[in-house]
Amino acid sequence: MTDLEVSGISVAVRAKRLSAVARAKRQDDKENQELGQIQTALNKLHSELVELSRVVDTHRKLESCGLPVSALPDLSTALRRLQDQLDSVGRPTIQFLTARTRNVADARAATEESDAATWQKWATEQIEGLPIAVLPRLPSSERSQTELRLTSLRKFANDKPSGASITQFQTSLRFVIEELESVEEATVDVVLRRFTTGRIRLADLSEHELLILQSDESLVDQLYLHLS
Repeated sequence: MTDLEVSGISVAVRAKRLSAVARAKRQDDKENQELGQIQTALNKLHSELVELSRVVDTHRKLESCGLPVSALPDLSTALRRLQDQLDSVGRPTIQFLTARTRNVADARAATEESDAATWQKWATEQIEGLPIAVLPRLPSSERSQTELRLTSLRKFANDKPSGASITQFQTSLRFVIEELESVEEATVDVVLRRFTTGRIRLADLSEHELLILQSDESLVDQLYLHLS
């Protein structure tokens, strides 16, 4: 065998080895890329599970406060399928993880939407049930504080509930109830209940009702005539 032939065989062997190394590297790159995609899918699933846990905590809080919340969605089937996949295959596919993430996201969104509607209805009813008509009869310093609390109550009622906001709403509501109930009943309350957002047409008041308003000392600095 000539030196040229030996050299050719050597080059061919090296080329074959290099080809094998390149093929292995491509396979490793593909494997690493797939692992990276699976990790990304797992991260998304984890994020959704964390959000679902937060929503469930809020749901439990609403339930403990006596609100008529709907039952939580059943995720046992989706979680069982994930466990079966891990037991039988070992590594779930990206498509499988994406589907399970969608299951969790749908359950979270449905619970959050239902709880928000339940909360808004209940919180609004609590505010509407307050004896707001007596608010003008509170001393000015107490009245301004109560008005601020009422504003915060309305804001909480219109926002999505959370554990913290539910507690704050209940605390503020309790204070407002105590403050309004501290006002003793009086004849003027009947007239004040006819006011809408602090206003009433003069023509809708009788002379007797005007006299009742004018004679109440707590209203002296709050009664004005206004042309609209």
